[in-house]
Amino acid sequence: MTIATGGIGGINVTQLVTQMMQIESRPQTLLKNQQTKSNDLLAAFQALAGTFFGVQSAAQSIVGVNGTTPWSLYTANSSSLNVSATAASTAVAGTYGFNVTSVAAAHSTLYSGQNALTAVASTGATIGITQGGVTTNVTTTDTTLAGVVSAINSTVGLGVKAAAVQTGVGLYSLQLNAVNTGVASQFTVTGLTAAVGTSATLTTGADAAVTIGANTVTSATNTFTNTFPGVTFTVSKIETGDTITVGNNLTGMTNQVQSLVTGINSAIGQISSASSYNATSKSGGPLLGQLLPSQLKNALQDAVVNVPGGGSLASIGIQLDRNGNLAFDSVKFSAAMAANPASVQSLVTGLAQRVNTVATGAVNATTGSITNSIQGNQSQAKFLTDSIASWDIRLAQRKAGLQRQFSSLATALARMQTQQSWLSGQFATMSR
Repeated sequence: MTIATGGIGGINVTQLVTQMMQIESRPQTLLKNQQTKSNDLLAAFQALAGTFFGVQSAAQSIVGVNGTTPWSLYTANSSSLNVSATAASTAVAGTYGFNVTSVAAAHSTLYSGQNALTAVASTGATIGITQGGVTTNVTTTDTTLAGVVSAINSTVGLGVKAAAVQTGVGLYSLQLNAVNTGVASQFTVTGLTAAVGTSATLTTGADAAVTIGANTVTSATNTFTNTFPGVTFTVSKIETGDTITVGNNLTGMTNQVQSLVTGINSAIGQISSASSYNATSKSGGPLLGQLLPSQLKNALQDAVVNVPGGGSLASIGIQLDRNGNLAFDSVKFSAAMAANPASVQSLVTGLAQRVNTVATGAVNATTGSITNSIQGNQSQAKFLTDSIASWDIRLAQRKAGLQRQFSSLATALARMQTQQSWLSGQFATMSR
């Protein structure tokens, strides 16, 4: 029998069980308190990881890591929508003029014959295709038009592809197209039957060409590299009077440096905030007392202060302020860029490399220090969750046992009180 409220024999079972369970559940309460702190610590490390991923991204956009393009000292602007250009760090500032006299084309031919796909198109088991002075023998056991097309397309390394172009109901003509552009893409073919017909050139393989004064420069593609120092440009139309202007990439570089500075300050600020102690509330942040965050903060600050070779980031407008945050003076940076852009590139790239090392060491997927801390706290959180759940079962069983025990005791006392009342009544009757 379970007594939910009140009591029997002077015993309040519900109150007794509640009081006893408060004592019994103290170990679980301690686990829950520990779980709250563990979850707060886990959330703090996860937030810190997000910040360091931002730092890593900003640094890698400068040094060019994991597929990102490293920053360039220069930018290249074309006067024509038909010319695109980029400038590497080896470029030389200035304006470069040229005329586009031809664009690259891939060689293409179409044969005059119109045949069914089953018509014989090869005189034998071999078709010879000569391209760039090299002859490749295409072998096939199927001499039909469909078989020839398949054999050409399946020949590895051949710079020509074939197609059967429909010209009527059930009739097809053979078309051959070079894979690449340029004069070297031109080809000749032997071994085809007369039924295939004669070939007509649809497009002649040609190089792209630009003239610079009296000089002509050609390219098998439409892209020219180092025609001008450190400049790569691509043309798409014949035209005259094109220019490419190369200048310092001041805006882009300033924005990238500002992003790096902002990322570093966000990481330092988050560490400081999560590690602080509030004297008024007498409470500390979740990272208070953790060694790793302070080590990472010091590493980021050291990356700014300790510059190899005796250089000074302060000379280009980057330095730590009195609060340990990174300050960036864009005006000073611009002046340094104008005076010695190569020195600026060296200093900023060096900073980005050092910061990337710190960030990668923190958030690497397998060896990162923050990553390992997160994984350790996740394991601890699971352990605590499982332990609390185990206590739920244990406490439920204990509560049921206490309820049975005290209910039985209350019932026994009530029976005794009833018997005592009956005996008292009997004694009173006997004394009359």
